[in-house]
Formats: sequence, C-alpha cells, structure tokens
Amino acid sequence: MAKQVTIKNPVLALLLGATVMAQVACAQPGGGQGARRGPPPEAYEACADLAAGDSCTMTGRRGDTLEGSCIVPSEDESSVVCAPEGGPGDERDSGRSGQ
Repeated sequence: MAKQVTIKNPVLALLLGATVMAQVACAQPGGGQGARRGPPPEAYEACADLAAGDSCTMTGRRGDTLEGSCIVPSEDESSVVCAPEGGPGDERDSGRSGQ
C-alpha cells in the first residue's frame, strides 16, 4: 500500500507549489521569456516589391504607421524587410550610438 504524505504547514505547501511552478516556467522553450524570432511578416510584406535602400511604410505591433527603409536581414539574405527609422537594423541610427 502506498504511503500518503500530508503537508500540515500551509506556508510550506505554498512555497513548494511556487517552486514547482517556477521550475515548469523555466523548462519552457526560451526559458519562460520571449525569444526574438526576427522581423515580423509585416516587415517582409512592406518591401515585397521593393529593393534594399527603398523607403517603406508598415503597420507596427500597436497599429501605428512606421516609416523606414528596406534592408537585407541577416536571418534571410534572399529577401528585404522594412526596418523602421531608429529601430533595430536601421543603419542611419548607428552614427548616434557613440554620442
């Protein structure tokens, strides 16, 4: 017959539960945190008929209109994506980083 374990201290039970939940969260892909997956589909769509260096406009995650330039992403050198002004991948912003 299996021995039944009873936890008599509710604080101990709460700590045990929190520990188990933290371990499960960390075991998820990305360690429980969002992992960067590259440009969103909207960035590819905005430059579908354009070339690297062309101006582009796309809708951001919050529904706002973003203007930028088409660039060749390091993740997929066979296509171009819209890089919003001042955002990641914007070469125009690289000169300001040393200030």
